[in-house]
Amino acid sequence: MAINVVPSPRDLHDLVTSALAANAAGETNTVETLLTQLQDRIAWGSPDPLTGCLRNEALPTVERRHPPTADDAMTVVYVDLDGLKAVNDRRGHRAGDGYIRKAAEVLQKASRSEDNIVIRRGGDEFLVLAPHSRNTTDSTTVALRIQQALNEARIPASVGRDRQRPGEILEQTIARADRAMYAMKVEHRQARGVAR
Repeated sequence: MAINVVPSPRDLHDLVTSALAANAAGETNTVETLLTQLQDRIAWGSPDPLTGCLRNEALPTVERRHPPTADDAMTVVYVDLDGLKAVNDRRGHRAGDGYIRKAAEVLQKASRSEDNIVIRRGGDEFLVLAPHSRNTTDSTTVALRIQQALNEARIPASVGRDRQRPGEILEQTIARADRAMYAMKVEHRQARGVAR
């Protein structure tokens, strides 16, 4: 999905000018529509500078574009890279940045579908959003593909997933996927005998 295209200054100028003109004419609905379009274009056009992924600020736009239905909902795969602190401590922050960039590349490649969206949540956390999941099997398949790609690239990560429910806001789904990811992280630590 070619969504990381930075909007031209002319495009943004035209939207702002139209919104101001609509406001002056008292066209409240038009102003709201134009401001939403402006917000969408800025969110889609402002990728994370380190990874090129969309940033967390794009979530409201994603949610507007892909509302859940009973048959077609968003799968959220929450990815937290394991070991970034160790990379930073041993090899420096430049190496840590490279680790994050490599993970982002793997996630984007593993996402495959043009509809899937990779967002850098912050630090070493990412979201992979698959907007057209028909059921929990689709949801599980997406998460397994992500985990397998990270494993093959030798990028240790904890991965959790959930599927959005009708009428639910995206942040609720993200919170459940985050809890599932954290449970996996605890399992990884226990397996390695590492305290929190």
